[in-house]
Amino acid sequence: MDSITYRYEETPQRRKNMRKQTQQYKLSARPLLLIALLGGFSAFAHDAATHTNAPPAGAQNTSSAAHANPAGKPAAAHDAAELAKKTQNPVANMISLPVQFNFNQNVGPKSDSQTIINVQPVIPQELNEDWNWIHRTIVPIIDQPAPVNDSGIGNILYEGFLTPANPKNGLIWGVGPVLSFPTVTADLGNKKWSAGPAGLLMKMEGPWVYGALAYNMWSYGGTGENQNNMLINYFCNYNFKEFYLSTAPNVTADWEADSDQQWTVPVGLTIGKVFKPKSGPPVNIKIGGYYNVVHPDQGAEWQLQCQVQFLFLK
Repeated sequence: MDSITYRYEETPQRRKNMRKQTQQYKLSARPLLLIALLGGFSAFAHDAATHTNAPPAGAQNTSSAAHANPAGKPAAAHDAAELAKKTQNPVANMISLPVQFNFNQNVGPKSDSQTIINVQPVIPQELNEDWNWIHRTIVPIIDQPAPVNDSGIGNILYEGFLTPANPKNGLIWGVGPVLSFPTVTADLGNKKWSAGPAGLLMKMEGPWVYGALAYNMWSYGGTGENQNNMLINYFCNYNFKEFYLSTAPNVTADWEADSDQQWTVPVGLTIGKVFKPKSGPPVNIKIGGYYNVVHPDQGAEWQLQCQVQFLFLK
């Protein structure tokens, strides 16, 4: 998600009309910051303390073949293939740390380059044998050329999803809040608190993993112009034995912008693979590109994306 993630999802990235104010990646929300962070880190501590080779009660099992070893198929290769599918589930019951590099091209009036690095820890919390709560945080590190050349931290985004621990027939869903905190530094965005509802619906069947994650946020405090932003991260993955192909664009809308400046609609493709080193956690690496067929006048025309995701297995 990658989304997310992205999603983002990634981190989710939003483009703002420069005539109103150029930060395109708006994230924002408030007293809930402490609750969100404490909840996420307490879940991490709990999972670390109970770290074993056996899956805990209520652990999400998206494939009955996850621990099988069919004749003639090496166990390591099979595990990597199953892990790849799990990384494509934004609400998988697995701790992971994705670091996503986004290189945006032809940004601003001078067609400059912009770099956004999204650090996106995902921490599951087992509420009981039937339900999990998935903590997803996105911390954007931004270097952008306009309206002034600056770099720093963007607004931090938190997504929380209540999701069944044992989904049936490969159908997975999640609902919860999305919160954005005005942690932005320098001139990299609006210092607004924002919040809204988020939802996820996806399906895992055979080599396919597909679905969508969506939310809308409204600002309710802080300084700067009002925010009203939507994100739809639809994704479709096809898994081969050794690698996978994926498309997972973030379609965004800034409802406060002029009608001809609201939408960013990317199309593109990525290729990825899960590596299992002899020591250390497995790593999911993917790289690809997206072209924005619709974008604001000052928004990026295309994007090169690379993600390294560390997987911490139980």
